[in-house]
Amino acid sequence: MDDALRDAPKLAIVLTTRDPHTTPAEFRRATKTLWQALRRAAAARGGTADYFGRIEFTTGEGPRSGGWRRIHVHYVVKLRGCESGSWVFELVQDTWRASTGAWRVQVEELRTQVGALHYLWLDQAKVTQLPPKEWRGMVDRASQGYFSEPVGVLRERADRGLWAERLAFSTGLDLGDAEFMVEQTVALAAERREEDRRLRVALREVLPGLRETAPQAPVDAEGADRLLTERLPGVPW
Repeated sequence: MDDALRDAPKLAIVLTTRDPHTTPAEFRRATKTLWQALRRAAAARGGTADYFGRIEFTTGEGPRSGGWRRIHVHYVVKLRGCESGSWVFELVQDTWRASTGAWRVQVEELRTQVGALHYLWLDQAKVTQLPPKEWRGMVDRASQGYFSEPVGVLRERADRGLWAERLAFSTGLDLGDAEFMVEQTVALAAERREEDRRLRVALREVLPGLRETAPQAPVDAEGADRLLTERLPGVPW
């Protein structure tokens, strides 16, 4: 969600299947072919194409489903350096039909950040269309260049945001004040971790000289941690 606010996707693509017996491997090969074609077309226009996708299955309750659940995928797409247009729909439809025989595809423009968030977290959050229990593949998948920052950074920022929201709710603080307190707490914890790291490094450097005063002290990293915790006398803290 944080990434969508900072670098919102511009397109939504839905790919369906006709054959209810389409295997995950066949589906992966078809999507790989599609994205190779879409990336080549974007590169020819001076741009790039990246995606975040989520696998779903139809309910199998439609009048023409025959009771079969069919695999399909929702993508949000970031086209960078080139404009979208009718070429995207035509390429997606032609490539997907050639790979799977399915002609029902959707390509829609996401005009606002709100629209992108709605599609990511509401339209795709359908419990009735989760993969079956026997499914063993990935449900969510992103291309390497999709996220604007490393995933770890995005997760940490999201965790801090949730922490601030809980703090504001439980204490009655203004959200801005709660966010400030969370950031200060995180910064202080980082400083303490760095100080602890420096102390451990210093301890490992003086371990050889401790053998005369503490001959039983271990000299490996685990021992260094234990010595730091116990604060043995004679160690220069």
